[in-house]
Amino acid sequence: MHIYECVGGSIKSPIFFPELVEKTPDISSFFVTVSYDPLELPETASRISAYWVDTETFFFRWDNQVACTVCRDTVKVHSEITTEFQRMILLKYGIGTALFLRGYYLLHGSAVLLNNKTFVFIGESGAGKSTTASAFVRAGGQLVADDLVVFERVGPNGATVSSFIKQSKLWEDSAHEFQFAERNKLYSNALRGDKYGFIWQGQELKNCPVDSVYCLYPPSLGEKPSLLTGGEAFLELIKHFPLVKECLVKDRMLTHFQQTKQLLEHVKLLKFPRPDSYQALKTWVEQVSQQEEIVH
Repeated sequence: MHIYECVGGSIKSPIFFPELVEKTPDISSFFVTVSYDPLELPETASRISAYWVDTETFFFRWDNQVACTVCRDTVKVHSEITTEFQRMILLKYGIGTALFLRGYYLLHGSAVLLNNKTFVFIGESGAGKSTTASAFVRAGGQLVADDLVVFERVGPNGATVSSFIKQSKLWEDSAHEFQFAERNKLYSNALRGDKYGFIWQGQELKNCPVDSVYCLYPPSLGEKPSLLTGGEAFLELIKHFPLVKECLVKDRMLTHFQQTKQLLEHVKLLKFPRPDSYQALKTWVEQVSQQEEIVH
């Protein structure tokens, strides 16, 4: 049985996850327990099947490859997990759903810590979230999260994020540009095209304060950076909920909306066209990393 760091708590799992940070048992923290519960499930033509079993239990299935039943403390896995892609899906949609049921606020994005400042990036697929985060890491920062950003706290005292999945997913040209070591490559072509997964070693980062979230857009739009406010900012964050939409029903949706409003009371949401070349990205990261206050 493996035990991993998990946003202020622990995960107990028979499955080895190189994307997570292993730890010694700590009876003072909560546990999410992963276990195998094999079920014969019929083949389905649907890529995703997801529904509430009851008010505290959620079923999720991805493309006949991963199936699990999730509660706030348990993830029962109904399919054998043998590939890197299956692990990635189980982490995000299995354990990620358990964190959602525990009340954590989640975003589809990436986060890095550099010079005691936390940078969170959101955006559509292909907007450059992982590439931008990797540029910050290469400038001396530490990866907090990629793909699934977990806010450990959203409340009157501000917003903080903590480590969960210590992995970056990069296209081949980005991996080459930032000179990632081949030995750190976790998988290749697991998603589509030439996208690679890279594991980042290091300790879990906890309660990293956040005051700005960058919503990345392709540089071809030709827009200047701008501050999003009001309903526009609210809808932008709602759009980047990282789990399946079936999670957001009734009280769960209301809670998520309330957390979104609370988050916007403490952070700025900036619409930011990412730099149009790797060199421009590196230059921007260098400028930002040397500033005591973030200039937008």
